[in-house]
Amino acid sequence: MSHASLDFLLDSVLLSSTAHESLFSDLTDAELLAELSAYRQHVLDRLEDLHREVPAGARGLGAFFGASLYSAPKVRQVMRAGLYFDLIVIDDPLFPHGREPMPGGEAFARFLGYTHSPLDRQAVAEAGRLVQTLQPLLAAGFVKLVPASMEHEGPRKMNLLYSPGLFSESVPAPLLSWFHDRAEVVPLRRREDSAWEPRWGEELEPCRGILVRFQGLGEVMNFHLTAMKLGEPVSGREGVRPMTQWIPEEPPDTKAFENWTRQCVNQFAGSLYQRVASDMRSAASSGTMMFTDSQFISELLDLQVSRQGGLRQDLANLAMRFELPFLEELSVADLRTIRESEGEAFRNYRVELERQLRSLRNVESEEELGRRLEDVQHELVEVQVKDVQREVARLRRGFLRGAAMGAASLATVIPSSGFSLAALALAADKVTKTALERVEVRREPAYFVWPLLQKAQQQGPA
Repeated sequence: MSHASLDFLLDSVLLSSTAHESLFSDLTDAELLAELSAYRQHVLDRLEDLHREVPAGARGLGAFFGASLYSAPKVRQVMRAGLYFDLIVIDDPLFPHGREPMPGGEAFARFLGYTHSPLDRQAVAEAGRLVQTLQPLLAAGFVKLVPASMEHEGPRKMNLLYSPGLFSESVPAPLLSWFHDRAEVVPLRRREDSAWEPRWGEELEPCRGILVRFQGLGEVMNFHLTAMKLGEPVSGREGVRPMTQWIPEEPPDTKAFENWTRQCVNQFAGSLYQRVASDMRSAASSGTMMFTDSQFISELLDLQVSRQGGLRQDLANLAMRFELPFLEELSVADLRTIRESEGEAFRNYRVELERQLRSLRNVESEEELGRRLEDVQHELVEVQVKDVQREVARLRRGFLRGAAMGAASLATVIPSSGFSLAALALAADKVTKTALERVEVRREPAYFVWPLLQKAQQQGPA
């Protein structure tokens, strides 16, 4: 997808360093939104070209950075992954900013007491800066941009939804209690300026606003319980009735509040589950392995593996938990040089890891898989990783003289034929099936966790 995206971006202010620094101060909101919208339309017009640039399973080992990341991928993450994967596929960070604002969204936000803007200049600048930094790797074909976020975009209209099961159906029943065990509900209170703020540590009692978060997940969702009243039918417009909505001062009764908070947790859980399923589909359809920097999502996928009956938890955790060397502060230019003319040991590592992963994909017996995983781990550590360590030392003595060296673990969960990605992606009724119809997903590994940031974040921002 790199060339199709760059066809537009190379001549766009969206990749201007000066514009990033000034947060596009030379453009009005309308002008910047128009440029983002034009880029989004360019991507939509070239979707077939983009899919052809990321053919399923044709490029060896691939890493997928999708919407399951807490934030957009950092350059440091991409640099480290670039040494060990043939292809890196990134959810296009600029694409979602070009979506037309939801009609009535600003008015509804004001009604709830929030400031709302259809344009986040800081987020757009950060997205543009990431793409600009990775531009040489995009041009070289090592990195691809895909509009993966399109798979889980919300509706264009505000809908009133109802579920007799409090939206419990949005998550498979065996996982629902797991989500609730990790959920924290915090009351929201209005300030004098009518804005809402969380009251951390305050006892939860019936109220009109709550914040929901899950342990190990770096994001939250706010909910508000409004009151509604239907007016009389509109004359001459069959089926149309006005509705008045407001937030009462008095709290709801205890039973209604308990049902509502449970519904909110279910809705947030369902949103997360569908987003992860979407990333799994996208990763599988491109023959790549999914990256997440979230402990919560890692645990969810580990749990899904064990409950699908393919791999037991301990076997999943056996896979590839050893430390791989990397070069700190590796520049994009240096990475491109290593990929194109240096780094034979890194290439050998990628080839051998891919070969070993493919040899395990059809192992049915958990006992046999456990033995094979241990053999693979020993082979890679004793041969391939040691060769990589020597290669890193050689590069430091050569054109990367003096570069700092570090190490971090690569943990790979390899789905067996008993683990159905389709079960994960299709368990929720609202998850679309189009990607799964294009690829037999069980034949490719589609999940890995590379917890580099646990160390990197202690060293400062990348």
